[in-house]
Amino acid sequence: MKKAAIDGLIHRVTRPVDRPVVLRAGVVLVYGWLAAYALLLWGESSYIWGPSSVLQRYGAPSTVIQNQIYGVLYFPARFPWIYGLHIAAALSGMANLRWAAVPRAAAWLTGLMLYYAAIPAHNSGMLLILLLAFYLIPVYTRTESPYRHALNHTALWAVMLQVLLCYTFSAIYKFMGLQWISGDALYYALHIERFSQPWILESPAWAQSTLWNVLTWGALLYQVAFPVVVLAMPRKRLWFLLIGVAMHLFIATVMNLWDFGSAMIVCYAFFLPERKRT
Repeated sequence: MKKAAIDGLIHRVTRPVDRPVVLRAGVVLVYGWLAAYALLLWGESSYIWGPSSVLQRYGAPSTVIQNQIYGVLYFPARFPWIYGLHIAAALSGMANLRWAAVPRAAAWLTGLMLYYAAIPAHNSGMLLILLLAFYLIPVYTRTESPYRHALNHTALWAVMLQVLLCYTFSAIYKFMGLQWISGDALYYALHIERFSQPWILESPAWAQSTLWNVLTWGALLYQVAFPVVVLAMPRKRLWFLLIGVAMHLFIATVMNLWDFGSAMIVCYAFFLPERKRT
């Protein structure tokens, strides 16, 4: 019986993925996001990573490993080469070719270097995309190799698990505080000028506490329900994801967290259904 179960598992992971178009589109979106993010920062790139960077560190803890890491990450003189390689590698990594793992690995590595060289300039959006980019390095859907199929399955499962863990732990931490449970979290967040818009700060309509309570609890409920709906309710998954897209568009456009909001929308691509070919 154990042998049959193991044989069944091996057969499942070494056959083609059930949603190859979804996986392929996800790869394009993830590496396309990295390229677009870097290009959108083109005008400010020298102030973030260059010799005149306002984020440049001038020291590190006095250990051999820390100083080696410091020497790799803080590279104002080498910044243009790393930055250019990152963009080129991310664009090349979008291709569904056998050798695409090479530029994808380069995009991931240079992305890590750019992220950690200027942490205050980024939020968790870029870090999440870098995690997905790492999982997707070996993906190649136009293959007959059972080993490649196993890598494709592993990449897709890893990405989905990462997103599920993000929602699960985000909900757990919110329940550990008071503002989300009381329903006041969004009110306070959206009354910080950096994370709001004038039409919210100045409009008396948005001063209603009941409205903020509903929105706050709705967002919290969505995070709690996400793992259940996307895994156990396939017929409701698409509509549920569309609600999430609307929520993250709000985060991107109203709260000015466009990188985080867009990164979460990219994650939803991996949960989309796909019609089976006959």
